Amino acid sequence: MSFALLAIILLSLWSLTKTIEKSRDKILEEEREQTKLLKEIRDKLN
Repeated sequence: MSFALLAIILLSLWSLTKTIEKSRDKILEEEREQTKLLKEIRDKLN
């Protein structure tokens, strides 16, 4: 019983970690896109 519980907890933590990684990657990609757009706007203004 305790082994099954430990396995469930570990799988849940692993799943949560993967979800956090995906969210972080998405945020970083959006940040890169915003930086690129800002640079394009700056270049057009100059």
